[in-house]
Amino acid sequence: MLISFSVANFRSFKEKQTIDLRVIKKFHSTKNFANNYFDSKLKNTGELLKSSAIYGANASGKSNLIKAVYAFNSVALNLDNDMNQRTRNQPIKPYDPFAFDDDFKKKPTEFEIDFIAEKTRYRFSFGYDNKKIHYEKLEFLKENSASDNFKLIYYWQFDKNDQLKTDFSNEFQGNKDRSLEILKNTQNNLFLFLNVNEDGNKFLNPIYDWIANKLNIVFDHDNFGVASKWIIKDPKNKKLTIDLIKKFDLGIKDFKFEEIDIPKKFFEDPKVPEEIKEKFRNEKITNFSFITKTDHKLRESQISLGTKAIFSMASQIFPVLIDGGVLFFDELDSSLHPDILLEVIKMFHNPKINIGNGQIIFTIHNDILLDKEYKIFRRDQVWFASKDQQTHDSFLYSLAEFTSEKITSKSNIVNLYRDNCFGARPLIRNQK
Repeated sequence: MLISFSVANFRSFKEKQTIDLRVIKKFHSTKNFANNYFDSKLKNTGELLKSSAIYGANASGKSNLIKAVYAFNSVALNLDNDMNQRTRNQPIKPYDPFAFDDDFKKKPTEFEIDFIAEKTRYRFSFGYDNKKIHYEKLEFLKENSASDNFKLIYYWQFDKNDQLKTDFSNEFQGNKDRSLEILKNTQNNLFLFLNVNEDGNKFLNPIYDWIANKLNIVFDHDNFGVASKWIIKDPKNKKLTIDLIKKFDLGIKDFKFEEIDIPKKFFEDPKVPEEIKEKFRNEKITNFSFITKTDHKLRESQISLGTKAIFSMASQIFPVLIDGGVLFFDELDSSLHPDILLEVIKMFHNPKINIGNGQIIFTIHNDILLDKEYKIFRRDQVWFASKDQQTHDSFLYSLAEFTSEKITSKSNIVNLYRDNCFGARPLIRNQK
């Protein structure tokens, strides 16, 4: 369960910006939204939102938030280094600091994530540049703790003289000497990554596992290859996908796939490196065909972008809906009809479908979800991204921050947004 995510000095985010999924109590009197949140079961946390939409003009910073989550994930899991420990002087990617202030080009990018794993609330943060990790900190709150005072598990940093300073509390019961020695020698690894599955440090595994398995990022609807593998993995996945396609009446009633061997000429081609051939030696090619209501067979290239988007979406949303976690989705409305877009969000708000209390945070341009008629969102579920035209830095802020003088119970949010009452809209200048 995600509580909040913060980023500073990354792309268009200069100062620290945070998106928060905690319910704001004063909006509990709002009717029709009882299924939009769930109880975290922790005294110190309360209820959490199942969805949040981020609106903003093009180049406002919306997508940069999704990219920030990906960068966090990449550094935390060493994805840029094929999940291997970095050797000394290996660069850390992606490092993309704020470009419009020379001082910030020399500062670390900073991330902080607040989440719940195995009935414990954790706050994990670190700062880095392309050469080294500057600091790393892990804190927690126990399940029965009524206060929100986090307790330290460990903290370390490199000072201005590149000396390693550490603070490990009594809550840290594992081995640390070997990892600290690696940190001193390389400076570009995270302690959490170095200690996954190490003897005596198994208590760190839930934190790493949550980041690896419950934090999901999607940039592209049309992810046909990944979706195909997910469907083949389990017959239940095929049924979920077919049911979703039928739900939206796309004219497809079934699809079939067959696995065939990679052609021999690939392995006989002298231009193909041997290591590539070896990599694909035992691989198969999967051919997909879609069966229409009229029993015609269509290849992938013959179906619409919208159908491909929904086909891919099944593999992206159902693991979160069933098993929990959070899904960051860039431009959710891309290739989707507004009616289908509404239904996808309703799936997250439906407790019979969203049995895992999965959460979705998405960027979007289509303002139909703000229309009062549809009763989709509470105010604390709507966020905006705006960019300062002089300083070029992006800001995140919630609809909940606006006063009741501007928004009343009779207000139609979509009209106020179109009237630019909240900002986060494109500035279109007339050409002379």
